Amino acid sequence: MRINNLDRYDDRITVKCNLIRAYPILQDFCKKHMDDRFYLENGQAVSPRDIIIRELISNTLIHREYLSAFPAKVIISRNEIVTENGSKAIYEGPLDLASFSPMPKNPLIANFFNSIGRADELGSGSKNLLKYVRIYSGEEPSLIEGNVFRARVPLVRNSKSFEIDPLVSDFVSNAINKKGYVTTVEVRDALGIDHKAAQRELLKLVSNGVLLAKGNTRARKYIAVSKDQ
Repeated sequence: MRINNLDRYDDRITVKCNLIRAYPILQDFCKKHMDDRFYLENGQAVSPRDIIIRELISNTLIHREYLSAFPAKVIISRNEIVTENGSKAIYEGPLDLASFSPMPKNPLIANFFNSIGRADELGSGSKNLLKYVRIYSGEEPSLIEGNVFRARVPLVRNSKSFEIDPLVSDFVSNAINKKGYVTTVEVRDALGIDHKAAQRELLKLVSNGVLLAKGNTRARKYIAVSKDQ
């Protein structure tokens, strides 16, 4: 992890163990140094950060060229997370995440990770990465194939997004999970803030594309934006 000390590391781990043990160690390290961000999908709170980490770590472990002497790396900086991995490249250059057809490099490892729930079917990882990086930072990831495979995920939030009070995020998520909507009065009373402050927080979630306002001012309810909207 390089944020304050760009010449060395602010924090680091070296992982030398089997793939099953390596997965949670790398996952926990990334979670430690990446902000989590509130997002509702079909009325359920999901973590774009956790999905991004899952796809990056599983890709690093599954598709690595294990005959290569190049050490696999996961580097977190202030603005991005980058993975570097030895690879047996069939193609060299940037990959179009929306259209490329992946080739299995270690099918036995991929099938095993799929069977224990730590990876999805081939090709779904790149689609998940594209979708949830857009949600997380408002930008797009890049994958560059070669003898060293590099994945880059921007971590900087889209400048048009609003920061949301975590207490508001948690309350809104729980309320929508229970009954499908939340109101300004409920946020006001639950958090002990004035009516206008509660309304501002909900409107931020609307502006961020998380909530949708339904009804007129007095009877207005806020519902989750579905992924199809």
